[in-house]
Amino acid sequence: MKKNECLFSFGKINKYFIIPFLSPIFCFLSNYFFKLYIFIFIDEKKIVDDKLYRDFFKRKSYLISSAAFLSYFVGGLLYFISYIKTKRYQWESKEINSLKIFSILFVMSLLMCFDVICGLYFINKKTFEKRLYYLIFLPIFSKFILKVELFRHQIFSIFIFIIGLLPLLISFILNEKSEIIFNILKVITSANTSFNCVMVKQLTDKYFLSPYLCLLYLGFFSLIISLIGFIIFYLIIDSNLENFIGIFKGENLTSVAYLIFYFFFSSFTKVLLFLIIFYFSPTLLLITDIINPFINWIITLFKKDNKAFDIVMNSIGYFLVLFSALIYNEIIICNCFGLNRNTKKNLEIIQREELSSMIDNDDDGGIRELKKELN
Repeated sequence: MKKNECLFSFGKINKYFIIPFLSPIFCFLSNYFFKLYIFIFIDEKKIVDDKLYRDFFKRKSYLISSAAFLSYFVGGLLYFISYIKTKRYQWESKEINSLKIFSILFVMSLLMCFDVICGLYFINKKTFEKRLYYLIFLPIFSKFILKVELFRHQIFSIFIFIIGLLPLLISFILNEKSEIIFNILKVITSANTSFNCVMVKQLTDKYFLSPYLCLLYLGFFSLIISLIGFIIFYLIIDSNLENFIGIFKGENLTSVAYLIFYFFFSSFTKVLLFLIIFYFSPTLLLITDIINPFINWIITLFKKDNKAFDIVMNSIGYFLVLFSALIYNEIIICNCFGLNRNTKKNLEIIQREELSSMIDNDDDGGIRELKKELN
């Protein structure tokens, strides 16, 4: 660290950084209306009842999952607007293997279907926050798929994240009775989501797909896969198609309104998510997605009595996790132990100094040549 230099400084943030911070707002609203929709059919206090929730899961899981996948598809329809504006189809190169791209998108859709069904299945289960695992999986997949190099400040941020994760885990384990199988599924779905985010970056950067086109295909494939999957589910496991055919049974004006709001905000969330990945990087989600569980935790403080120990542990945990994400994405820069060496801000300063030095040398050389000519 140089003399008189602050221990911490801020990286450059351009005006488009407002987009990543809009995403958690729409995500929060989407989840809010989703919960309102569920609580119409199941009392909020009785959602932990396995029998009641299993009945709800059978009756409404296809409708809810279809709304989730349709939000991808509808968001992807923006591709045709962007196509008309640019008059250019991005998937025209003969060198690109269309079958390979379709295979990647199909596998991603399968993972999405698995994640959505798992998410619906353990809504009434107490599990550790899924988004907190992103700081483990996103850097790993970015390293091996996108070949993104991990620098010293990013490794340091992961170390801080692990420290911050400990008090959150301790508070969760001491307060929540949770089955290990559901937490394992949560880790798997977190890995799936991280993989899909990194693959979206791969598809847009390497194969030149529009992010809207990725949304469109993922939504389409997921709708087809879920339709076939639920027909098989109701025929083999449930022994009849009554629950499948009667997906709108019991709906009223209020529930339909909640479902529409859920779909509307979910569509915005998906579009913003893919734009963040396209214009920035998947790892920027480390910041924006951590905001969601942090807001949810703050809301729970007003809903129930919380022990001082839990408040302290969660406050420390979320602070360190958010701080680590800010360091990883170079929004906060540590100016000590060489942690700022490979940051974008420091590299730009070095480039400017080198350019200035070259200009000065050229000017000195020009002056010397002029003196020789005059003599």
